[in-house]
Amino acid sequence: MTKSWICNVECMGVFEHTVIVCSNDKANWSLKNWKPSLHVLLHRYGTTEAITWGTDTYFELLLYRAKSVESILQDNHSVFLVESDAVWLKNPTVLFNQYPNNDLILVANEQMEDESQRKALPALAYLNATSKTRRLWSELVGICTQKMDMYKRGISKSLSGSDMGTFNYLIRREPVKVQWLPNDKFVGGKWYGGAEYNEEIAKSIIVIHNNVIKGNDRKEERAKRWGHWFLSDDGTQCVGTPCFFIPNTWPQP
Repeated sequence: MTKSWICNVECMGVFEHTVIVCSNDKANWSLKNWKPSLHVLLHRYGTTEAITWGTDTYFELLLYRAKSVESILQDNHSVFLVESDAVWLKNPTVLFNQYPNNDLILVANEQMEDESQRKALPALAYLNATSKTRRLWSELVGICTQKMDMYKRGISKSLSGSDMGTFNYLIRREPVKVQWLPNDKFVGGKWYGGAEYNEEIAKSIIVIHNNVIKGNDRKEERAKRWGHWFLSDDGTQCVGTPCFFIPNTWPQP
């Protein structure tokens, strides 16, 4: 999935400023040997096994990720979080210069007039390293750490929610300035069931998050069915990108 996303965005000029963090030696070695030009950082988490959504290991990985982001923010570096189960039909970073004075730039799961009811999707989130953002994220890490500790000590019977659930709670509580990106240009997995893909539709969409479906195999199958898979069957070659079938001279959104 990650290799397909790399092929997807390779033509968009984002990798000069992108660090791909690998949590194990196998992934680190695989990416470095596949494309030596990538900026790949090994930050060991401790497992090479596939992680199933909702398991204890899954929540431990989320906490590991949250702590990693916290360390970057505390060093005064802004973070653009992306997930590789998405297709970029255009480089979304062109929007960021339009919103220079915000703490957070987020994509909502649904368009709602009441911003207090919106929930951020994990597919794309820009965390500006302001004092408010750093304080919010440290609070997130603290809450998630406490949840994990209570679960391991048997005080809590389940690890409900996620880091994004906590994040959505905090952005309503903390005094952060949030810019929501337009929902007609940044869409979730429900889009796949509601419209037929064609170039005309693609011109108005920037990112599609391949969510609302469980399992990487099912996500891969759906991406291939819609022409949103950019890796050869043997996993060694990039076989196309949106730059090949969509003009890269679109007007700025």
